[in-house]
Amino acid sequence: MAYVVEEAELDALQEPWRHLLARSQADCVFCTPEWARVCRDELTAGAQLHLLAVRRDGELVAVAPLALRGETVPFWGAPNVCDFMDVVVARGHERSAYDALAAYAERLPWRTMRLQGLRAESPALDGLEAACAARGWRVERVPEDVAPILELPRDWETYVESLSKKDRHELRRKLRRLGAAGQVSFFASNPHVLDQDLQEFFRMMGDSRADKARFLTPERRRFFHAMAAAMQRAGHLRLFFLTLDGRRVSATLCFDYGNAYSLYNSGYDPALAHLSVGLLVKALCIKDAIEKGRARFEFLRGAEAYKYDLGARDRPVYTAVVSRGGT
Repeated sequence: MAYVVEEAELDALQEPWRHLLARSQADCVFCTPEWARVCRDELTAGAQLHLLAVRRDGELVAVAPLALRGETVPFWGAPNVCDFMDVVVARGHERSAYDALAAYAERLPWRTMRLQGLRAESPALDGLEAACAARGWRVERVPEDVAPILELPRDWETYVESLSKKDRHELRRKLRRLGAAGQVSFFASNPHVLDQDLQEFFRMMGDSRADKARFLTPERRRFFHAMAAAMQRAGHLRLFFLTLDGRRVSATLCFDYGNAYSLYNSGYDPALAHLSVGLLVKALCIKDAIEKGRARFEFLRGAEAYKYDLGARDRPVYTAVVSRGGT
């Protein structure tokens, strides 16, 4: 049976897209229709959008949210706010689906595809190479970043014991020192006060590092508000705060999706840096994930040292660059 590609509307595709995710290696929060909607509304100004649905005998087997900017085709998202991006393809349909998408792409006036945010396990890397080679297009797999990941054990003590001797000692010492400094509390934001809590999060995020303060432009704050509201409605948002004597001293914005916590961003009060509140709020997120029975903790993009201090191992992220030549 032939694979058919059609331009689709996000509203009509939302439910089948969710079902497709469960059958795909691309199943992550950044590949959900909820995330795609926020990207469409906040990140695609000036682009021509193509939401491509691949069907086989009427069954949805792939979704590709692509844009056309001049002569370049990226995904809908942007790598500075979308850690992973991908085509969502049902297992077992990868080769045929990518071939069908490449055949459809021949009609569009592009010279280069620049598909960022592909995890090492993404079928897109091999699928694109095969489909494009058949058309004489060149595909380059470019290392883009790393996204460290931590496999979680059944309990907190087993996790702590799994760390190196130095890191284990340091984590326990820092937790004791924080506990001796006052009354410590760790809690998730109340969904009814999300906007207020996001303002607190932005404050600590901007105070913690100069580059994060520069990152928080009005446009990115708007994206964060829209994204957090969408993720909360979908049940995936976890905004955590660490307090000392009732004062909020650090925060993390995480996603709870697919049997994993994903640490999206964080901030802390630099006046309490000597108590390691920035590191410890992340350690307590790991503890919460373990207690909730999650299998993984994803630190997402970036090779910051604290991720390895907490036991993470690298996972590469790639950009697939497809060069077509003349159109």
